[in-house]
Amino acid sequence: MSDIDARIENFLLDAFSDHGNNSSVVSENTRRRLAELEEMFRRQEADERKKDAAAERCRVLCRLRVVKAIDKLKGTPMEAHLQIVLRAIEGPARKRLTPWP
Repeated sequence: MSDIDARIENFLLDAFSDHGNNSSVVSENTRRRLAELEEMFRRQEADERKKDAAAERCRVLCRLRVVKAIDKLKGTPMEAHLQIVLRAIEGPARKRLTPWP
C-alpha cells in the first residue's frame, strides 16, 4: 500500500470513529481532518504551482473512498453516517469562476 493509499484509508477509519456523534460534530471533524490531509499533500508537492492541485487531488481521493464505502454499506446505519461525511467533504457549492454564458 502506498503512503497516499494509507493516508486515505486512515481518513476513512477516522470517519468511522465518529459514528454515533451528532452530525455537526461529524461534519466539523471531517472538515478538520480533510484540511490537515490536504495540507500534507500541499507540503509534499515540490512544485509551488501544483500545490493547490495536490490538495484538490487529496479531496477527490477522500471523496471517492467514502463513496466506495457507502456502496459497500448500503442499508446500514454506517451508510447514513458516511453520507454526512460525504456532504462535509463536498462542502458548500463552489462558486463558478467564470460568468454564465
